[in-house]
Amino acid sequence: MTFTLHHAQLGPSIAPDLIDLPPTRPPSDLPVRMHTPLRFLSVVFLLALALVSIMTQPVSAQTDGVLFIDGPAQRFLERQKTLGRLPNTFVSNRPLSAYEMQAALDSLTANYGDELSAEEERWVARLRNEEPQPGAGLAQSIWGRLYPNGRDMAAVTGDGYALQVNPLLYASVGQARFSDSTNVTTWRNTRGVRASGHIGPIFFESRLTENQERPSQVQFVSQGDGRILDEAAQGTAPGLGNVLLQDQEVYDYFTATGVVGFRSRFFEVRFGRDQNSWGFGRESLNVSDAASAYDQLQIRTNVWRLEYTNLFARYTELNRIRTPQRGGNTAYPSRYGAHHRLAMHVTDRFQLEVFESIRFAPQTDSIVNRSNFELGYLNPVIFYRAVERDIGSPDNAMLGIGGSWIAIDGARFYGQFLLDELRVSEIGSGWWGNKWGWILGADIAGVGSDHLSLQAEVARLRPFLYNHFYTPNAYVHYRDPLGHPAGPNAYDVTLSAQFDPPSRWQAGLTTRWTQRGRNPAGENIGADPTLSSRTRSRGYVDMLSGVLETQWTVDAHAGAEILPQLFVEAALRVESTDDEVLGTTRIVQPYVLLRWGLPFDAPGLR
Repeated sequence: MTFTLHHAQLGPSIAPDLIDLPPTRPPSDLPVRMHTPLRFLSVVFLLALALVSIMTQPVSAQTDGVLFIDGPAQRFLERQKTLGRLPNTFVSNRPLSAYEMQAALDSLTANYGDELSAEEERWVARLRNEEPQPGAGLAQSIWGRLYPNGRDMAAVTGDGYALQVNPLLYASVGQARFSDSTNVTTWRNTRGVRASGHIGPIFFESRLTENQERPSQVQFVSQGDGRILDEAAQGTAPGLGNVLLQDQEVYDYFTATGVVGFRSRFFEVRFGRDQNSWGFGRESLNVSDAASAYDQLQIRTNVWRLEYTNLFARYTELNRIRTPQRGGNTAYPSRYGAHHRLAMHVTDRFQLEVFESIRFAPQTDSIVNRSNFELGYLNPVIFYRAVERDIGSPDNAMLGIGGSWIAIDGARFYGQFLLDELRVSEIGSGWWGNKWGWILGADIAGVGSDHLSLQAEVARLRPFLYNHFYTPNAYVHYRDPLGHPAGPNAYDVTLSAQFDPPSRWQAGLTTRWTQRGRNPAGENIGADPTLSSRTRSRGYVDMLSGVLETQWTVDAHAGAEILPQLFVEAALRVESTDDEVLGTTRIVQPYVLLRWGLPFDAPGLR
């Protein structure tokens, strides 16, 4: 008996055409064009100040839009969930909208308001904009029109509408010190604007940023065949989507996310470009935020103890593009995905999820004969695997299950299992088609502090998980995984601690250990999602086969909020990589940063 769900493969964005520049060469000089960011940021501030200057109406208490996937608001709700105070509220389908957050806060205060500490009540007030954030009073003393609601730099409201505008900034500089005594000056320069609001039942959010970044180690995949034809090469870097490589050491990229949504009693519909993360833990095997943002239509249905989510998405394939001639343009081929997830509160303490995903590419060639979008996958209440079989099984389907159990207030245990393909007769063997993965984790809250979260998570991903015989159906966007960032043929252990008081202070610590077997030169043992499974080198592959690579990282940061959402921080990254072929690399990278309106983002290889 054979149960087959076609496959995709994933892993870090490493491939034969990867341009891996040696870390031992310091940058020739710091990047140019620093005047451009200043002009850009000046325009953003002028627009914001122009909006402030015309405001005469009172502002609303709520900031619209969607939450950051790993922002303080999301972490506060997850802590309350772990403490057992949100028994029928869904917070694991990230990002939540501001309306979902407000509904969760309403449930929290209505049912467990007497159990909240004074500082937790302050958090609720902050998230509702009922209490100004640190620094708002100082800004208002300089000019009374700044931060009118205590949170947003500029905000205006009226009968049935509202608008908020905030600057976005992420400026960091540091020194990466390698084990061979080489030093590299690292930096990041991100500046942009965020606008959000609502008109009647329609809400919206848009974030625009322009970015330049010098990482400690450059990992860049050029467009198509890996050749750099000009000083500025087009391609991608881990987690960044479309990237321009300047002077062989500086990432230059532009990001734009935008969501328009409709909210009613039972439904929330979103259309736009954004990231997602589905699951009860830090990472997800099915839908994660390891890749850059992508175009999507999402429908969320909440009724009784059920939450049913549909996601229809368009992804970008970079694997088959050849570099055009100078001055030419080539459209990247599209991949499509359809996902649905049903989550249920079986009891107040136990939550269950089942999910299914399918990837397909509407292209005509000798392998897959399809020239159109597969309409059958738009059905929101159908089993995708059945549709795939009816049309000839050309696509990449996966299904899975997960659960979350609050053993006692403050201690939550969770797990997730993803099945890509399985042959029952080969269970327990190293057959290449036994493609599955699992996550187990624990979340602790309320120990020693109301604002401290502790989390431990372990993942195991079999070789060839996420890949497919037809490479356009691989479970990747650009060259980044859409599932777990560790990739196939890997073990991953993550320990994290986050301290989020309602005052101006914030700190975090994350330690990650990953061991993987990467593909040897000229072989495919299931560690690269962009390779067809038909090019596999072996029929049986054990875990960690290939070239053994062990990597551990420590990321720590601490800082203070000097204006609403403006943080000054000191941070440290320690990274160690032991590779059987390439040897050992150690990096210690202290740095300082200034971030405004953006969450902390650890540097290094995303």
